[in-house]
Amino acid sequence: MQRILLTIVLTFSLVGFAKAQEATGDAAEKVKKEILQLEEEKCKVYMSTTGSSPDGSYAANWVARMDADDIAFIGVNGRSRTKAEHIAGFRSGKTKVYLCIEHDPHVRVYGSGGDGTTAVVTYLHEVNDEHNGQRSTTKANGTDVFIKVDGAWRWVVHNHSRLAEPGQ
Repeated sequence: MQRILLTIVLTFSLVGFAKAQEATGDAAEKVKKEILQLEEEKCKVYMSTTGSSPDGSYAANWVARMDADDIAFIGVNGRSRTKAEHIAGFRSGKTKVYLCIEHDPHVRVYGSGGDGTTAVVTYLHEVNDEHNGQRSTTKANGTDVFIKVDGAWRWVVHNHSRLAEPGQ
């Protein structure tokens, strides 16, 4: 629980600290397009676990390439996962994604577009997935943070917060 709170505080502290430095212009727009493409690709890759690559290898390989080694990954259940656990879930077939939709993505860019550039993405997330034989449908707020390192984007923070059901 402490790690979850720390991740959320650090993510929003970064956004608050860097707000005055949010990038604009052509370079920022190019980064926004790259990040939105990665977000779209992520959902397609995840859904490949039940379609073109049901063994999960395609998704596992994508995660292995995109996740930073020390990613702060927190799912809607509030549990954190390491990069190795994220990959293993797909590779073992214990993680399957039947539906992944992101609504209303908003990308904030900090930096010049080169190495060290940070992109923070917020969105509404709908997913129908299965973990260890338990299938569920979830709606959540999502936050992903990407940092450009050695010319490539790395996913460093992922957090989903389940939306409250009406009347709660």
